Amino acid sequence: MAINAPEAPGAQFPLGKGAALRWLDGRIRHARVPEFLSISVEEWRCRPDRVLDRCRTSFGRADVAVRSDATAEDGWLASHAGAFRTLLDVDYGRLPQALEEVAASMPGHPLDGVLVQRMVPAPRLVGVASTHRIADGAPWYCIEWSEHGAAAVTGGRATGRQVCVARDGPADLPAPTPENPVARVMALLREVEAAVGAFPLEIEFALGTAADENARVMYLLQMRPLAAARQWTLAGGRPGRARLPPLEFLGVPDRIPDVAGGRTVLSLMADWNPAELIGAHPRPLARSLFEHLIADGVWWEARARLGYAPVPSPDIALLRTVRGRPFVDARRSANSLLPAGLPRDLRGRVVDRWMAQLAENPALHDKVEFCIFRTVRDFTVPPRRDSISLSPGEHDRWDAALHALTRRLVGTGSASPLGDWCAVVADLERDDLRGWGAPSLLCRCRAGTLAFAAIARLAFVGEAQLRSAVQRGALSPERALALRAAARSAPIPHASHGEGILDYLRPGTFDITQPVWLGTQETRTARHAFQLDGCEASALDRLLQEAGLPLPAARWVAFVQQAASAREWSKQVFSRHLSAALEDMAVQAAAVGLEREHASWLTLQQWLQGLQVDPATRAANWVRRAERARRIHLQEARLVTGPVLRGPEDRDVADSLGALPNFIGGRPVHGPLVALDDPAPRETTQLRGAIVLVSKADPGFDWLFGQGIAGLVTEWGGANSHMAIRCAEFGLPAAMGCGASVYAKARRARMATIDPGAQSLWFA
Repeated sequence: MAINAPEAPGAQFPLGKGAALRWLDGRIRHARVPEFLSISVEEWRCRPDRVLDRCRTSFGRADVAVRSDATAEDGWLASHAGAFRTLLDVDYGRLPQALEEVAASMPGHPLDGVLVQRMVPAPRLVGVASTHRIADGAPWYCIEWSEHGAAAVTGGRATGRQVCVARDGPADLPAPTPENPVARVMALLREVEAAVGAFPLEIEFALGTAADENARVMYLLQMRPLAAARQWTLAGGRPGRARLPPLEFLGVPDRIPDVAGGRTVLSLMADWNPAELIGAHPRPLARSLFEHLIADGVWWEARARLGYAPVPSPDIALLRTVRGRPFVDARRSANSLLPAGLPRDLRGRVVDRWMAQLAENPALHDKVEFCIFRTVRDFTVPPRRDSISLSPGEHDRWDAALHALTRRLVGTGSASPLGDWCAVVADLERDDLRGWGAPSLLCRCRAGTLAFAAIARLAFVGEAQLRSAVQRGALSPERALALRAAARSAPIPHASHGEGILDYLRPGTFDITQPVWLGTQETRTARHAFQLDGCEASALDRLLQEAGLPLPAARWVAFVQQAASAREWSKQVFSRHLSAALEDMAVQAAAVGLEREHASWLTLQQWLQGLQVDPATRAANWVRRAERARRIHLQEARLVTGPVLRGPEDRDVADSLGALPNFIGGRPVHGPLVALDDPAPRETTQLRGAIVLVSKADPGFDWLFGQGIAGLVTEWGGANSHMAIRCAEFGLPAAMGCGASVYAKARRARMATIDPGAQSLWFA
């Protein structure tokens, strides 16, 4: 139906699903518009037999999609994306019911209509593409697709893969593949944009399947303006593009000569996973604290003390901050996880191969130590010949070094590496923090993070071996889960077993803006006892003997459990020191009239420098630096980048790899977390000011926008889902498509914080 509405500057087409598709049909050559009929609700209600005859003539018995075509949707001021019914795969027998259901879902305007559209047969994938980033209007073409059904992306039932292409980037893109259709979608998106005029828009598309692989047809299913653009204007105008710096440095040797390997890859989630700990775009204080306490030297020193490669330079950095994003240098990470004593040539070949594998398989960047790096002798069938070009002698030397290292690491008791580091943590646990200032607390905390880093490495050794034991059939997946569940109650060498200590913790460990909560350390009791049966013990004994590890199955289970339990305990202890330090920093800021918000924009060095001057000068310096950092952070937020950087090509094309939540909004929000298991509307004051958690960003939850909620978190749902569009239109902070593991954690939480600017999501 043609719908009369004010046109945006440069607009050259009528609004509405049917009118827009009819106008585009014949004007585009990179896609087909599936055959469709536009039917007014009035016609359906008055002459249903005639409508059904038209449908039978056009579509026969083929399945169709029945979509709303309301006057209130797809407009310049609001999209109402997903607010009205859309029914897919409707056969002719169900068509009358479907037409009535869709018609009844609309407000009843005289010009409301229904669109009946031929279904794309067996689509290879479906998706949504926009000319700008929906959340803030950043000038990137954004394409998201899924293979999980025609409404998987728009309906939020699956997290699609998103690829963003800079609007001012190269016109030529790599040839499309079945796994990556970006070039074909870009050709269609640019063609539609050129046809309708220069204003923000989005399209829905499908890639059909044909017998000939090269004959797949692209279909244009819908086109609409981006009503969320109003929010961009209200926020100060459409932002310019923030660019990544030149990335040629990724292909050259490290500036520290003893770091082996000719190239590197950067990752937001490898090794220490900074995207999870401090956010993908953290504020300066959180990032600099993480660097000081862990990422500058401590991370490698802990490994070196366990028997991995020696530290090549004091305070060697794990992170390379790129436009405010804390990327892990995967080459340095790989070097730190090699056994000590290997010659440089051998180290270089191993690291180069690992970097090549990561570059070829970037989706593995958050699991490199399980899928690419080999950092421990596990139970895979020996000798495991890694896909590295090594001579037999070199491989034997490599395998022997890894074997000797693993024998040293695996063990329990006070004289083992685990026992030694637990003794350090126990000493920290006894600290009385009353009266300590932040500088002293942070110095002591660094000793805690060193111990935590070592214990975390030992816990990884146990986890890697446990996974390989499941692969070899010694334990079932269910029994491995039971073993892990029992780990929290496993005894820890030197740990306190009293009534517990008071812990000043926060959901964002390194973030001063996060509220502190006061709890007590949980007493460890044997609530989840785990006992090997005879067959399991025999199978594990065989694997341990085969791997040359001198301990029986029961002691190995004790190591796995104690290391995992000690990891959580040591994190709690160092977090107590860090949280107390942050509280002292907040007091120091308040003493000169500043809030936590101001302090979060300072680096640790700037904060320490401020303590050396008089209070008036300190306040002025801190405010000036905080405001400057805030402005830079806002500019950096306009950058679109993938979680992995491999070379110069990643400057203009950002592939999400489905690895991070899709954040919507600009302001951080904190509030109680309310989980909803069904979309049935309800009137309740419980939702006002709450952050709502749902499994999927289903349009059925559209009623939430009238309940005064503070934010939205979903397990599934992409940046271009209907609910993402609605959140952008309302300016509602949201974290869409967090994945199963984060969703499970959220289900157990009481409070949540969404910080879209920092690309962070925390629970308490």
